[in-house]
Amino acid sequence: MNRAPEMIDLYRNKLINERVDVWALGCMLFTLAFQKHPFDAESKLASLNGRYLVPRDSPHASLLTPLLASALETDPDVRTDVMALTQAVALLYAEAQADELTPQVASVAAAREALGMDALDEGSSADFEQLMKCEQQQAATRASQLRAAAASSVAAAAPSAAKTAAAAAAA
Repeated sequence: MNRAPEMIDLYRNKLINERVDVWALGCMLFTLAFQKHPFDAESKLASLNGRYLVPRDSPHASLLTPLLASALETDPDVRTDVMALTQAVALLYAEAQADELTPQVASVAAAREALGMDALDEGSSADFEQLMKCEQQQAATRASQLRAAAASSVAAAAPSAAKTAAAAAAA
C-alpha cells in the first residue's frame, strides 16, 4: 500500500498535498531497490508509524537509507519535497555514472598482465601504456564533469525549492 499516513488517518488533520506523492515515490523506490514493499499490505499501522526494514545485505542499502528516510517520513511537514527528492536521486544517478566511468583496471601494468601483453616489444608496450593513460584521463574528466553538473543542478534548483517552501508556509 502506497498511501501516506495522512491519507490513512484523516483525524491527524494534516494537509494532503504533493507530499503524499513523495511518500508513494519513496515506496516505489524501496520496491525497485529491494524487490519488496516497505510496508505489509494488510497493516495500516506499519505505514502510520513509518516502520519498515531496509535489507542490510543489499548493495543499495547504505546509499538509499537516508533518501528513503526522508521520503517515508510519517509527518508530512517534515517529509522532503518533490524537488529535493528529485535532486537527491539525480545526484545519486550522476555519482553512479561517474563511478561507472572510473577505469576498472587500477594500473597499466595490471591491464598488460590481464591481456597477456608481457611479451610485447618496447614500441607496442609504450603505445599501449600511452593509450591506457589517455583512456584513464578521459574517464576521470568525464566523471568529474558529471559530478559537477549534478552539483550545479542541485545548487540551481535549491532557490526555487526554497521559494516553493516559503510560498507553502505563507499559504
